[in-house]
Amino acid sequence: MCRSPWWSKTLRHKNKATTIDIYGHLTRDAAADGVSATCAALDAADARAT
Repeated sequence: MCRSPWWSKTLRHKNKATTIDIYGHLTRDAAADGVSATCAALDAADARAT
């Protein structure tokens, strides 16, 4: 996690916790989407190889 509070200041939040409470789910969703996309790409490559 980024230790710099620049993003909280940019969004004019009182502290980092406010920013994480509002936007924290986006990080988890993006990670899950990345895993799904990687799995799909590997499955497609495996299907082409066989």
